[in-house]
Amino acid sequence: MIRALVVDDEPANRYFFRLCFEPMNVEVTEVDDGAKALELLERVKELPDVIFMDYRMPGMNGVDATKRILTKYPSAAIVFV
Repeated sequence: MIRALVVDDEPANRYFFRLCFEPMNVEVTEVDDGAKALELLERVKELPDVIFMDYRMPGMNGVDATKRILTKYPSAAIVFV
């Protein structure tokens, strides 16, 4: 199964990703800011196959979160949305 992490502060955007990908058997996990994405990645055993990252979010924005994620997990696949 493919695993995707959606990092977006807008619930409607996260819902859109879930609607698009779950019918294709993609496991979608959602968080609403960059700091929560980092916390989640610390807890999981394997990186998601792809991370969909919002550019602008309150708290830790997507650019800062991406820099931190790639520093720790250089093989992470991140797509800005």
